[in-house]
Amino acid sequence: MSSRIVNNSFWGTVKEYGLITFGFLAYALGWTIFLLPNNLVGGGVSGFAAILYYATGMPMRYTYLIINVVLLVIAIKIIGVGFGGKTIYAIVMTSIMLGLMPKIIPADFIHEFALSNGKLICTFLGGAIAGLGIGLSISQGGSTGGTDIVALLWCKFHAASPGRVILIIDVGIILSSLLFPSYTEAGELLPFTEKLAVVVYGLIQVTVSGYAIDLYLSGSKQSVQAF
Repeated sequence: MSSRIVNNSFWGTVKEYGLITFGFLAYALGWTIFLLPNNLVGGGVSGFAAILYYATGMPMRYTYLIINVVLLVIAIKIIGVGFGGKTIYAIVMTSIMLGLMPKIIPADFIHEFALSNGKLICTFLGGAIAGLGIGLSISQGGSTGGTDIVALLWCKFHAASPGRVILIIDVGIILSSLLFPSYTEAGELLPFTEKLAVVVYGLIQVTVSGYAIDLYLSGSKQSVQAF
């Protein structure tokens, strides 16, 4: 009986980590195919990493990993070890996938499937796919870290809603893109008027992504209730 319980527990863990991996694969695909090629921005650590990528050419995966590791260390010192292995696993896997996907997906595919359809369509599609990926991972106990950690740290010392804190941070990150130069993959500097449009797209992307997360999570709960 005990061996069966251990076996079920093992495969349950494998399933959870497999779904978390698939979720962040979708997240990385949303950024790689739709958002990064169009110089689009978003919220969270990924959004800030994208802004630095457009300005300096530093790969997004490095910035994403470094910032999250720093935030994790600070959070563990202040809050304690409460994030678990799934959060660390999700951060590491997302960094790896953000590095692998641009090498795997052909440039012709990205041009035909994303660039040729315009930035607005890519904003919706990229935000929806990334949001569904995050929702899938959260449903299995995974976490993107990043602004979630900042919100937890802030709410520990101030009476505030974590969701509101995350929203404020995301809007601040998107607006900060106006302070950085933005270069396309061809090396052309994005004009300021186009950067203003990118801010609007970024706000739309955060909204779509958040809605996709909520839609997936509420759908999962309804499935459980129906069952």
